[in-house]
Amino acid sequence: MAEKPTQAKNGGGNAHDRAKARAEGKRFKSEVPMRPQGEGAEKPEEIWRSLFAWDTIFRWDVLNALVLSFFVAVGLAMLSCDWFPHNLLISQICFSLAGTLAVLAIVHHATTARGVKIGSKLLFCIPLSSVVILIASYAIWAIQSHKPTFHPSIAMRIYVALGHKKGDNVAGFVWPDGRFYDLRVVVGNISHYPVQNIDLTIKTIEKSDDTFWGMGQISDIPGVQVNTPTSRLPSGSLTLRGADGNDYILDTRDYPFANPFADHWNFFCPRLPIEGELRLSLAAIHPGDNAAPKKLRIVGSYEVISSGSVMVIPVDQTMSVER
Repeated sequence: MAEKPTQAKNGGGNAHDRAKARAEGKRFKSEVPMRPQGEGAEKPEEIWRSLFAWDTIFRWDVLNALVLSFFVAVGLAMLSCDWFPHNLLISQICFSLAGTLAVLAIVHHATTARGVKIGSKLLFCIPLSSVVILIASYAIWAIQSHKPTFHPSIAMRIYVALGHKKGDNVAGFVWPDGRFYDLRVVVGNISHYPVQNIDLTIKTIEKSDDTFWGMGQISDIPGVQVNTPTSRLPSGSLTLRGADGNDYILDTRDYPFANPFADHWNFFCPRLPIEGELRLSLAAIHPGDNAAPKKLRIVGSYEVISSGSVMVIPVDQTMSVER
């Protein structure tokens, strides 16, 4: 019987096999250089450096995960920050951005995959992206549904009433001239709750040259205050010597005086009951053609009492004067 060729103990195979393996670029165990123990091993600082190096952090997958986590964290934090302005809107924006980044990461992962058919890429992208979009959309919708709904509690209108003669007593003030128009300002409570602390200012439109003379209440709502605009004297000072022999400087800017001719009037109503209506008379004119103003602006705020809580509602509305 023919003897089987014996294999060398230093790596196996006869000389012919070893030569053939070398030609193919293979190496036997006996030919692999032995590395001394401990040589070439990664040091602890190299491990940390490989994890937190700039080239690692700015990789697309790492950076996307960090930014996505940041937006999700901010969105969740804003849900509990009721004191922060527009916290719910910021939360919705963060969840929208997080969902967009997640979809981009899925698409990027699929498009950069090698050796994968287009059909498989689509089967990977479409289901995962759909799940992300559904989750983000549900979060945005849930936040929107919890936003407090606002419906105006007061309705306002301004219209031109019949004129008056000079010297007529209208709404507690003397009518200045027959050329002035009587503008009726009506503020009504259209809610199911009392409205309080109505603090509104009626202003002329900028550069309109409209002028107001006076304003007063013609309804019977208690506690209403109509505040006369004040102006100031031209800047100047006057030095007077007092009886005690000391000099005193009087600055005209420290002494405002009532000016009936003004571009705004303010009124305050402490409480307007349900279905209550506050009616005011405002003397106004456009001097250029002695016509009634066409538009006026109302700014200020009021408070609504609902379910034991008080909501402050801002007002900034430009209104047309009804003829």
